[in-house]
Amino acid sequence: MSVDVQKLNDDLWDVILPQVKNSAVFIDDNAAECLHWNGGVMKLINAGAVAVKEFSPLESGLPNQTKAVFLTCSPLVGRARTTMDAVIKASNFSSCVAVTGGGKKVHAMAYSLLDEGNSAPLPQDPFYTIEAEMRDLMMAENRDPEKVVEAKVIFLPLFAINFGGEKNHILLTPPFVGLFPTFQFESSKSYKSGKPHPGKKEPHKKQPHAILDDVSLTKDIRLSLVHLADSLHCLLNKISGRTEVYSLGHFSNLIAGEISRRKAESWSNLTVQSGDVSLDASLILVDRTLDLATPCSHGSSALLDRIMAALPHLPGHTTDVAVDMTALRHPKKSGVNVVGYPLGCLATVSVPGEKTGGQGELLDLLASGRRQKEIILGLHRQIVSAAISSKVRSTPPKAERITPKVIEALIEEFAGHPNAVQSYGTLLQHSLCVSQALAHPISQMFDYMSGAEKVLLQNLSLEDGKSPSAVEKTKEILNQVEMMICSRHDRGFTMNALLALLVHLFALPLATVDYSSLKNSVQTALEEDFNEEELGGEFSVNDASVDVSHIFRVLEYVSKARENLRKYRTLYSQEYSQRTVTLRPFLAQLMVDVLNPSLTPVPDLVCMTTGVGHSAGITGLLRSSFGHLMSAAWPNPPGEAKLVIVFVIGGITGEEVRLIRETLWSVKDKTALAAAPKTVIVGGTQILSPDDVVKSLLAANWQ
Repeated sequence: MSVDVQKLNDDLWDVILPQVKNSAVFIDDNAAECLHWNGGVMKLINAGAVAVKEFSPLESGLPNQTKAVFLTCSPLVGRARTTMDAVIKASNFSSCVAVTGGGKKVHAMAYSLLDEGNSAPLPQDPFYTIEAEMRDLMMAENRDPEKVVEAKVIFLPLFAINFGGEKNHILLTPPFVGLFPTFQFESSKSYKSGKPHPGKKEPHKKQPHAILDDVSLTKDIRLSLVHLADSLHCLLNKISGRTEVYSLGHFSNLIAGEISRRKAESWSNLTVQSGDVSLDASLILVDRTLDLATPCSHGSSALLDRIMAALPHLPGHTTDVAVDMTALRHPKKSGVNVVGYPLGCLATVSVPGEKTGGQGELLDLLASGRRQKEIILGLHRQIVSAAISSKVRSTPPKAERITPKVIEALIEEFAGHPNAVQSYGTLLQHSLCVSQALAHPISQMFDYMSGAEKVLLQNLSLEDGKSPSAVEKTKEILNQVEMMICSRHDRGFTMNALLALLVHLFALPLATVDYSSLKNSVQTALEEDFNEEELGGEFSVNDASVDVSHIFRVLEYVSKARENLRKYRTLYSQEYSQRTVTLRPFLAQLMVDVLNPSLTPVPDLVCMTTGVGHSAGITGLLRSSFGHLMSAAWPNPPGEAKLVIVFVIGGITGEEVRLIRETLWSVKDKTALAAAPKTVIVGGTQILSPDDVVKSLLAANWQ
């Protein structure tokens, strides 16, 4: 069984496009990013939109524009609602259509969260209420009181993009990029005590859902969790047949519980018994905080990680990068800076006259986690072939070592050949993307940091963290890190990279020692970099005066993230007799067990749905923790499904995608699975770089 994420999104836009004819379209950043990966803005223009503008309170329609379409991935509450109302008030619309990525239940929960303390009753139908208020606003601004005004709110689960080609997919969710799991060590007691005892009346009738009851989380986070659960539930509804949801981690458990309740409601009228229906799809939700060592490692062999870390994001985007295309400018003038030259990117759009052969291959290779050398050789062959077929050059270049500079030199030969550029535009953009990422100074720093990580990892003790040898080795490792911090400018290291290194080491984890000397070094380094203008983009800029002890409290939480697990407590292993210590990413370990037909059940994995339409709830949690004490039957293993979706709350890395793909390829060769091939879709809220983890984990907690 397979799910074409691109096709699902195309179906959503097929519903939206008929609405935009003769309309001024106001689109927010997240919806624009989804559109970017599904045809671009020309899709709206070709559908008849008279204008496409930013979803901003500073925008408005022209006097002759009487119809508006608002496209937002967010629910129409709070800032989104204020923005829409401001645009309507500043315009002369007689017809408005609001397309929102939040369903009625999300809106109802949003009202419940944001209107706490308000005595006004919650609306029975949020969309009906919003439509009535939109009509009132248009009537107030309309000079003709007899003119008929129309308002409509449409819910479409516009939240995901397909990063990849036809063979491989990475499911990404731009609206939830800011959602990063938090640690629950301090709040776990208060959270548990807030749950009602079985048989007792719940204290909060207006907030019956577990996510809303979790007062340890902010209102915005709770709303985002509910919204993501609703969106993933809509995705599962596109899959015919039986689906089950599994989870690992606090955020994942909350989302899985929310999905299971929605599944129970949607399946309440079904009479099919679970034993008579095969498992078609499994959704496995995992908290990013269970493995922060992998995204904070600089030793990834996946080219996707190097691209995302080295190149800046396309303006207003979180899933695409900006590629400098000035190598194709013509005529070339030395010493002249080109201003306003269009940026390239990874997303592909069909252009008349463009040859399709190999154009989208890079995305497929990146989504499969292919290694750098393999991709570079493939791009070089394609560029040479394109140059010869388009008569940019007559003969292949001489055999030489293929480097990013060699690739860029070949691309520059296309300058002055507009027909060739049009025919192979996507290939040229992707090739420049790879060459610029590998030639970037950050890429060189990654190589140095990777070497340092390997050296430090070999000093890691494989013994009990409380043993004297473990303590001594931890002190030795931290002393080396302290020396790297003090000499960071000479070695070309940034503080962001060194903070990521600390997160990486603590996630392994280290033994508990005195960090006072290291704290002082970090504090001094942050203050020094804060005063240097050239480091304006560093993590320390706005927060140099903050007590660094908070960073180390977070690092201690990182070291305890897996202490409640039974199997996946270690992220490193010792291979062969040379005592070589290697990193074993959490997801790689998990997927080996998920795809192993002989392992039932998978350790530590919670199944939130059992049977058809029934929530496992606390039973699922008990089965995960005390399954050997219970006689009840276990739910189907997730690996039995024809489609397995692995989704990481907080983001995924290219290295993890590569390892999961390799695990699938190796398992599919086994006789047990050869007769039942399966599809594995890897997803996450974003593609993470070490810098992203540092900002999400440390900077967010400083606010």
